[in-house]
Amino acid sequence: MFEPRAAARAGGDLGDRVRGIRPADARSAGALAYDGGMPRPRRRIEEEVVIVRSLVWFALGIVGGFVAAHLVNKDPRGQEVLAQLDSRIGEFTDRMSDAYHAQETRLSEIIDDAKSVASSAVEKSADAVDDAARAAEKAVSPSD
Repeated sequence: MFEPRAAARAGGDLGDRVRGIRPADARSAGALAYDGGMPRPRRRIEEEVVIVRSLVWFALGIVGGFVAAHLVNKDPRGQEVLAQLDSRIGEFTDRMSDAYHAQETRLSEIIDDAKSVASSAVEKSADAVDDAARAAEKAVSPSD
């Protein structure tokens, strides 16, 4: 079975040389160089198994979390623990929201100050240009 990665490490294959892809180009383009004309190489079955296993463990974790929360919620002590957890999460999100809005206000004030400074600089430069133009007109115009 042809292994494209092994061929790229070994200096490329004949197809790479025909398409003008050098081994350095293949490494810089990623593990596999794909020029659009050839079909993409299929993933190895081991990679697919790892992906499926990861997805299965992820799904089992979600289901297990829901089952555990349901069982804890049946017990009055569990309800109290979940209520405390919910209130702590609520406090945290409220603090984060307040901090976000405070930072947003600070940044908008800084931006407004920068806008006012920029507009005054533009006005002053326009005045300076007008003064320079008037001075140039006086210098160029014939004196009486």
